[in-house]
Amino acid sequence: MKKIIALLMGILLMVSAAFAEDHPATIQSLTDLGEIGKKLEEGIAIGKVYYTDGYGFSTSEFTTDDPEEIQLLWNAVNAITIGKKVDEAITDWYPQIVFCLTDGTKGAVRFEAHWLYIGGTEKYEIGNDKGFWNLTAELREKHEEMARGAVPAGWNEVLDGGWAAASDPTVTEEVRALLEKGLEGLVGMSYVPVAYLGSQVVAGYNHAVLCQGTVIYPGAQPRWVIVYLYEDPEGGVSLTDIADLQW
Repeated sequence: MKKIIALLMGILLMVSAAFAEDHPATIQSLTDLGEIGKKLEEGIAIGKVYYTDGYGFSTSEFTTDDPEEIQLLWNAVNAITIGKKVDEAITDWYPQIVFCLTDGTKGAVRFEAHWLYIGGTEKYEIGNDKGFWNLTAELREKHEEMARGAVPAGWNEVLDGGWAAASDPTVTEEVRALLEKGLEGLVGMSYVPVAYLGSQVVAGYNHAVLCQGTVIYPGAQPRWVIVYLYEDPEGGVSLTDIADLQW
């Protein structure tokens, strides 16, 4: 009887092990996101997310430190379900996403096409991943538009009363010259003019220029700002304000 029970227990253990191998519980059980999850519970935050979408020899990528985008990405990754192991290797698509905690800890999830890719050797089927791919595509497009200097919708509705909105937002050489004079000596940020918003007649002119402002350090993300300049009657230009764009 003891031998039969021992045999049954052995079979059950073998079946359980095989099931666990083909059906891991969560994506954190097969990735280093498990450590990230523990630290999040301790109150350590994710400071940045890096995503690369590799197609053959080309990649398109984005980096975000926006808390809302980070939370959406974290939720989308952890919503992915994992199925059985696969033994195929026909793809040239190797996307990955890396979560970086504020204490320096990093956790990556790698894919080979629509398989979870582990340790350079193992691959698993995944499900419930449509939301993740849609989200990363949407964020990639958003960040690419920002990098190209696309003007956001509503650019001509952000000025207070007393300002005359520009009929043409084109950044001319005159606008660039005004901006260069007004920002002379300012360090730590770079400002790329995107649109001339308008002017205000005073004892001279006030000017408003929509810019992408970026802190000068590797990986910094640009943000939309309005640079306000004052041009006096003699042609001198001074900076009066730099305001983050609020929608």
